[in-house]
Amino acid sequence: MITVSEIKDFARKVWNRGDVLRSAVTGEPPFPLRLRFKKTGGQHAVDSFAEIQKWVSDLNAASKESVGFGFTVEFAEINHRKLGRQNLPSDIRFDTPVDLARFIGKLKDLESFRVALEVTKERNPEVALWMVENPMKAVPYFSVWGKILDVCAFVQENPRPGIYLRQLTLQGVDTKFFEAKRTILSDVLTQCLPMDAYDASITGLSKYGFERRFGFLYDEPSIRYRILDESILPCSGYRDVSVNSSEFARHDIQGCHTVFITENKVNGLAFPPFKGGVVIFGLGYGVGDVATAAWLREKRVIYWGDIDTHGYGILSMLRGKIPHVESMLMSSRDIDLYRSVAGEESNETSRSDALVHLTSEEEKAYIRLLAGGDCEGLRIEQERIPFQAVCDVLESGI
Repeated sequence: MITVSEIKDFARKVWNRGDVLRSAVTGEPPFPLRLRFKKTGGQHAVDSFAEIQKWVSDLNAASKESVGFGFTVEFAEINHRKLGRQNLPSDIRFDTPVDLARFIGKLKDLESFRVALEVTKERNPEVALWMVENPMKAVPYFSVWGKILDVCAFVQENPRPGIYLRQLTLQGVDTKFFEAKRTILSDVLTQCLPMDAYDASITGLSKYGFERRFGFLYDEPSIRYRILDESILPCSGYRDVSVNSSEFARHDIQGCHTVFITENKVNGLAFPPFKGGVVIFGLGYGVGDVATAAWLREKRVIYWGDIDTHGYGILSMLRGKIPHVESMLMSSRDIDLYRSVAGEESNETSRSDALVHLTSEEEKAYIRLLAGGDCEGLRIEQERIPFQAVCDVLESGI
């Protein structure tokens, strides 16, 4: 015997799939919508006759026939040997999307959807098509749907705007609006913009993903580097420079032919002089930001990281973006040379995955650090390596 509560659960599931809103505007899936359930019969009908009578009474009291909306109870006549002819519920039926929506308190959402869809058909047909396919994604935003369409219209007229979100002058649209609405804005803009008006390779919205995907300016990460050769100091004379990643990508460092990348900040500050060299430092896994600089393809690029699983992870990631990257002070031999100054890497934070962009020598060193390796859990931080060892490597020509 199905209860009124179970009928509501069924109706909510149908609603949450978007079927009710979709049917309200397209007729698909078609109504009436039926809920079939296990029928009562046999000896159970005799043993529980009073209970069945109450069940039928409860269904009737909550049905459309009694309250004017909601579900309709369909009956089928049975002829029982002991009970005689009885009409018992056979199916539960919702005749229209309105019946179902009103039954679970969603009538306002249904009406708002219809209104929003009609407005969208006039203003942005591509988004209207998306709404029909994805109605539940639109439901939470009906109160600001006009503003969402305003943003769509602006970006369609100004693809890849090249301004900060703060600079938009749309009524009621500010940076707080974007912070709360990035997901829905990304969905609808993707529908109404041509493929060349956004970067489809950017799928996540973290780390300014919305701005990067649709061509807005944002607070870019800084890249800090030091000039290691007096002869290539820029005209300004600045030796220690921090610039945002796009500026770094646009401007080759004239006279530089070797770029060192090191994680530790102090190592970057103390890095020895090197003819034609610069050192980038302090980026961690953010080191991938330097790879957007096409001019690095013409330079020798050398990475020096910690001898631990994450040091090799960063190296592998970087080489996946800049294939000719070399490494220094990260070989299996270096593990043996500086093992006496090693610490331990936490099992909770260490990596254990295969790193596909290591050389055979680097992979050998990495495997030694993994579970079962002879140096399992070992960590040799960069600042543990004697400074003279760094100077010796550089003087050797690497």
